[in-house]
Amino acid sequence: MLSLLIKTVSIPIVLFIAIYIWEQVHYEAIWQPVVIVLILITSGLFLEAIILKRKRLWVSVCLDFIATFLILYIISNMFEGSFISLIASIVIAVILVIPEYFLHRFLIKKE
Repeated sequence: MLSLLIKTVSIPIVLFIAIYIWEQVHYEAIWQPVVIVLILITSGLFLEAIILKRKRLWVSVCLDFIATFLILYIISNMFEGSFISLIASIVIAVILVIPEYFLHRFLIKKE
């Protein structure tokens, strides 16, 4: 439950801040980043369920980074009229993986 709460707060905040302050991130309609946020939350919870059972912190953090980057870069650029640059995707993925590291560390120690 804690994981869902942290993802539900951190992902939209980071993505919407990036949209408004960075010219390399553009969505044509408001539903497009909402879809991206939902995909990121779902994939993050799925990866945690699979990887954290084995208590592998760095594997889970690296997979979160890769998944976040790919979802941001590929799916965002599939939307008509929307784009995100390669660098912006990497930077946003790095920013999002920082709270994930601490969350995963906490979840592993808690078990």
